[in-house]
Amino acid sequence: MSQDTTPAVHLCVTAPAGAWAGLHDLELALALRDDLRALGLAPTLARRRLQPGAINYVIGVEHGFDAAAAQGHACVLVRGTGEASALSTQARRLLKRWPVLDADPAAVAAYRADAPEAPPYALWQPAPDPATPWQPTPQRPLGLVVEGPLNDRQHAVLAGLQRLGLPVHRIDVPLAGPERRALLSQAQAWLALLPRDDAAPDLMALRLAQRHGVPVLAEVGNRAALPNDAAHAHIRWFEARADDLLRALADGLGGPEFAGIVERDWRSRLSDDRLDGARAAWQLGQQVWAAAQLAGSALPVPDRLHLDDGRSGYRPGWFNVGEGGDAVGPLDAAALPLGDGQWTLIDVGERRLDDPATATLLDTALRLLAAEGRLVLQLGAGDASNWAERLAPWLDRFWERGTLQQRLSLLHAGVLDDGGMPVADPGSSRVRLVLTRTDTSLAERSRARVMHKHLALEA
Repeated sequence: MSQDTTPAVHLCVTAPAGAWAGLHDLELALALRDDLRALGLAPTLARRRLQPGAINYVIGVEHGFDAAAAQGHACVLVRGTGEASALSTQARRLLKRWPVLDADPAAVAAYRADAPEAPPYALWQPAPDPATPWQPTPQRPLGLVVEGPLNDRQHAVLAGLQRLGLPVHRIDVPLAGPERRALLSQAQAWLALLPRDDAAPDLMALRLAQRHGVPVLAEVGNRAALPNDAAHAHIRWFEARADDLLRALADGLGGPEFAGIVERDWRSRLSDDRLDGARAAWQLGQQVWAAAQLAGSALPVPDRLHLDDGRSGYRPGWFNVGEGGDAVGPLDAAALPLGDGQWTLIDVGERRLDDPATATLLDTALRLLAAEGRLVLQLGAGDASNWAERLAPWLDRFWERGTLQQRLSLLHAGVLDDGGMPVADPGSSRVRLVLTRTDTSLAERSRARVMHKHLALEA
């Protein structure tokens, strides 16, 4: 019996929990998952987590990507929605150094212009969802749907459209998954406005809307300069002029001519070649996976330890202890991949100093930390005002915990608001401490012996 050697496929969404922008990445991840499933694959999906041994499609590099932690993994970076020209320097650097999946060939050429030896890339635009039933546009209750916040320029263009009598439905927050499908299935058209006069169309955003069976009406700076290729086909382009908009709408948003055009576009995109982009993405993934197998690079052993307090979630590039982590809690030093004195950073999340488990946790963390390693600790209401005295047995009065050679020292204390963001208000009820492991001096050890009831002769 032959053995299936097809590599596993995993989708990693990098946006942190609570980030509205992460919904754009989730929508993209669901589209890629559907396309890969249509090829007979079974991709898994997780937030900020790579899968060893699999082809990892990393979505949303704009939110950060730990390249060091990804060494040894087969990774393809998938650029999300938004202008390529607005990418951060860090994101551009990553897109030059890793294999890439993108919707726009012009964008790839732009951010890799000075990197002729860059790794391979593939072009993929989300295919239409064949499970989406086609509904004739005149029967849809909503007019032009506009998603997300708008800048002043976009507000001005939208006001001009409304003066022409076009019905507009605004929704200020992004949607993803079933909620977005429910919205767009009711829209006669989805409207994409440029953020600037000289901005390029966001092809990924356009195709993500189109996959739900909604016609796309997209603004462009110079319609005549658009490439005549498949990447730009089946989109109703218009310039921000009344005559050009009316041309794009044919006989009106709900008219039979416009309805006929957009239905033909939809049927055309449902043809047999709709998965060409998915095949290109899969081929690139296989190429990257084969190269990783050939290199035989061992996965890095993380030297950062994260104890999930139930709020922060999984962190890529760390060894995570807690529900859904690399090890279940509570912390068991014997189950860690590194031993005492080998961890450069330990984050224990938010703790209560009146909890006996916190004292044990601090003792263990001090033992695990490497020289000058750092410990991050958050304290809530009840501890924010008296933490210095409560933590003294690990700081100035270290002998009280039975230690002699090492202690903790304070590097930084910052106050936080209820959302965990830094604030200047010293009266805030939460505090974040950064401590470091310090070897005690000869004078400190001598003082400890004086203070210790047994003179610490056993230490």
